[in-house]
Amino acid sequence: MNMMMYGLVFAGISSIVLGIFHIPGIWGIVFTTWHAEINSLSLLNRKLVNTVFIALCLALVALGASTLFLVGSDFQFDRFQVCFLVLCLLFWVWRLIWQILYFPYRKLKPGSRLLSLHIALIAIFAVNAIAYAVPVFAAFMN
Repeated sequence: MNMMMYGLVFAGISSIVLGIFHIPGIWGIVFTTWHAEINSLSLLNRKLVNTVFIALCLALVALGASTLFLVGSDFQFDRFQVCFLVLCLLFWVWRLIWQILYFPYRKLKPGSRLLSLHIALIAIFAVNAIAYAVPVFAAFMN
C-alpha cells in the first residue's frame, strides 16, 4: 500500500470518528456547558440541532466507509472514483475554511481546552483535504 492509500485510510477513519462525535449527547462529554446551552433553546431549535447532528453523523460515517471501500477495491482512477474523491476534497477544503473563518479562536475565547480541539480539527481537516487531493491530482496527471 502506498502513501496515497494510507492518506485515504486516515481520511476514511477520521471521517467515521468525526461522524460518531456528532451523535447527539456526546458533546456534553467534551463541552461541560453543552447540556445547559442546548436546554436553553426552544424545543424546535433543539430538534433542529439534533437533526443536523444526526445528518452529519450519518453523512460522515458514509463518507468514511465509502472511502475505506474505495481503498479496498480495485482503485483505477475511473471517472466515478475521481468524482467521489473531488467531492470529498471539496467538502474537506470547505470544512477547513469554515473552521478557520467561522470559529475564529481570538473572537470566541473558549479556553485552552477548546483551543486544543480547534487546532486539532484544523489539522485533521487539512490532512483529510490533502489525502483526497493527492489521488485527484494523480488522476489528472495520468
